[in-house]
Amino acid sequence: MAEHWNSETVAQCPYNPSHLVPRMRFPNHLVKCQKNYPHVVLKICPYNATHRIKAEAYLQHLVNCPNRQCIEFEKYHHPFPQNPDSPSNY
Repeated sequence: MAEHWNSETVAQCPYNPSHLVPRMRFPNHLVKCQKNYPHVVLKICPYNATHRIKAEAYLQHLVNCPNRQCIEFEKYHHPFPQNPDSPSNY
């Protein structure tokens, strides 16, 4: 029986590509595999800790990371503070 996997529900381990892990368990799996494969040196993305990238592809990943936009928006988006003493506009 052939195994089928969906990238939305399963992720491939960057330390051992034969590991296909459910996305819900992926962060814990990465921690374990990082310890089990100390010779595999990967950089961790500042936008998503589950992104582990080889050093030569790291800068390219930072530019194209799909999670970058969310973090950059939060970093610079500051809503106007509400003044609790002002009358409401109801």
